[in-house]
Amino acid sequence: MTAIDRHAGYSADVGFTAVILSNTTTFGDILDTEGFLSVNLITSMTFIAAGTFQMGLDESDDPTFTAFNTVDSEFIIGTLPSFTTANANAVTRVGYVGKKRFIRINFVSTGGAVGIPLSVLQAEFTSQPAPVAGLSFN
Repeated sequence: MTAIDRHAGYSADVGFTAVILSNTTTFGDILDTEGFLSVNLITSMTFIAAGTFQMGLDESDDPTFTAFNTVDSEFIIGTLPSFTTANANAVTRVGYVGKKRFIRINFVSTGGAVGIPLSVLQAEFTSQPAPVAGLSFN
């Protein structure tokens, strides 16, 4: 069996770092997915005193970033997380397999306190891993 290099096909980026405001939608950075076939979004929410924080995902091919649409569920692997006091400090993962070049994470907050910190790590990867030269397992 040939060894596969799964390290070289990965790229990591911070896709969302913000302090969430109460009863509003907070948008993350626009992420360029060019050269990758899918994206994993790893989410971490810190302490939540009250409220609900629902993750959303938008997509676009527009390089001017003016026309974003909500990603259809058929292009999402897993479930977009919703954080409450019951699952504060949880780490979640959701995948995007859509065909648009740009994606943008957002969070809709309702009934929460102002100033909830949140981060989303974008881990992109290709589905075409390359064999490692000279290395095989028998």
